[in-house]
Amino acid sequence: MKAQFYSSVVQTAPQLKIGLPKLPRIQYFEALDLLVVELEDGFEQKEYINPVLALEELLLRAAFSNQIKEVNESVYKKDFKFSQLQTQLLILPQVQALVAKVQALVAKVQALVAKVQALVAILKKVQALGALPKVQALVPLDQS
Repeated sequence: MKAQFYSSVVQTAPQLKIGLPKLPRIQYFEALDLLVVELEDGFEQKEYINPVLALEELLLRAAFSNQIKEVNESVYKKDFKFSQLQTQLLILPQVQALVAKVQALVAKVQALVAKVQALVAILKKVQALGALPKVQALVPLDQS
């Protein structure tokens, strides 16, 4: 749509004896300056940042030190169901402990898988050499 409009302006400009549309560079720089100032003002507004930081502190404290701090619920009532949040924060240490156990189990399973892969590679080599019947005679292997 914009391309069609611009091409129609370019086509009709010579007939109307006007030049092509140009924006002075100063307007671009003014727009960029305004944008930078607005962004800086947005980040410097402590009344909006402080509640977010307080909630972050609440979650980090609950996650790492088991301390649950009281929070002004009216600030966050649209964002959180505080009854559920309190329950979730109380069970967070148990969830973290379970995650640690699962991670330890995953590491053990990965080690076992590596050993099984090595054993399978050895058995394939033994089979390729035609020595599998001799190995089966020494160590009975279940073929199922």
